Amino acid sequence: MPTTIGQVTQQRYDELVAQSRDLVREHGRIQFKLGDNALDLFTDRRDR
Repeated sequence: MPTTIGQVTQQRYDELVAQSRDLVREHGRIQFKLGDNALDLFTDRRDR
């Protein structure tokens, strides 16, 4: 009998955790990119 965590198998749990970690990393990258874009819009960053 497969191990379950909550209502899902261990394998599905591991898949969901991996997907969630990827989404959190992507969310962080998006936030930094939005911040960079805002700096370009509202500051003079031409000296880069």
